[in-house]
Amino acid sequence: MARLLSAVRDMRPLSALLGACACALALTNAAHAQAQLKTKPFDAVQATYDRSVENDPALKARIETIRQAVTAHTLAAIEAMIAGGYVALSCTNDPLAPCGPGLSKTIGKPQMKPADRLRAALCCEGEVPADVSRQDQEEAVFGFFATVLEENSVSSHPDIPGSACLPALAKFDHAKAAKAVKAAGIDPENLRVAGADIALREKPAEDAPVALAIKPGDLLPLVVELTMSIPAGWNSIALPKGGLGFTDQVGINELTPPAVCFLKLPNGEWQIAFTIQRG
Repeated sequence: MARLLSAVRDMRPLSALLGACACALALTNAAHAQAQLKTKPFDAVQATYDRSVENDPALKARIETIRQAVTAHTLAAIEAMIAGGYVALSCTNDPLAPCGPGLSKTIGKPQMKPADRLRAALCCEGEVPADVSRQDQEEAVFGFFATVLEENSVSSHPDIPGSACLPALAKFDHAKAAKAVKAAGIDPENLRVAGADIALREKPAEDAPVALAIKPGDLLPLVVELTMSIPAGWNSIALPKGGLGFTDQVGINELTPPAVCFLKLPNGEWQIAFTIQRG
């Protein structure tokens, strides 16, 4: 036993040394990869959110009804608030592509009842196979609404003033964002938005100097090519001045979330006008 304890004690410094070596190797790999990957300067892009509707009492009541329905697994309350002209939209994950009624692919048969159209769209992209039960369809609906409720945020759709979407959808200059994507050398799908204050560091290390302080709403070109070359948990972001910044902080959010959007009737009641699925 004494020999075993002695061996364990002898292994501790070795373990620490191996950990330090692994960290140093990751930093070396990151530096090498950064040298190989050149990003060009671009104008910073800021997203905004129209939150003028978020405190509407009737809208809040609708959202709470949906939340309770998801918790209780009761679909009737959700079906009761679906507009007669409800449409299910299928949009791409490209934040530069248009996404809205009349701009995107509509899924589901128009002759279907709105509630049936919603179930078919959310479970099966509009066409329900014979082996998909009603329960399976409803589970897909509950899963969708649970997802859109997670962020607990509301805004108008960028192209539809007066609408209300869960979660909040960003509005930004698409032309400037396209230039940032090109300068960073990334796919548009890897453009993100900051949901919190984030410090981008010169190297993927906690003690590295801060290269840029990011504010909520800043668009972030996520450089995924470096994922395997930097320590786990870190992200590499193209900087407006050129080059890369690194962070292990949370708050790097999708620009293209699935969403449910409402429109307000003349009597003040909010109805589900359309849903947005991504893929």
